[in-house]
Amino acid sequence: MTAPAELVIEVTADDIRLGEPRQACLCPIALAAARLLGTAPVNEDVVVGVNIILATLPGDPTLTEYELPEEATQFIIDFEDSSRTMLPFTFTARLAGAS
Repeated sequence: MTAPAELVIEVTADDIRLGEPRQACLCPIALAAARLLGTAPVNEDVVVGVNIILATLPGDPTLTEYELPEEATQFIIDFEDSSRTMLPFTFTARLAGAS
């Protein structure tokens, strides 16, 4: 799979319900990105940091980096605060270094 320049990631209510705070491979964004890319988050094919997604795409052993927009970074911070109510949302992550 060739790395797309952008990923439109839809974080669903199920992603939020099943996601685990402070688990880079199992947070809601990782679950949503893995589903979109057809990879397995449990196998660390998708890892989410505060401002990046690192993904190993199917058929390509190279690690691909996507930059998260501010709203996704804020979602991650808020998700770690279990007292907050999280809502589904959609955002676009861009291939790092792409203009």
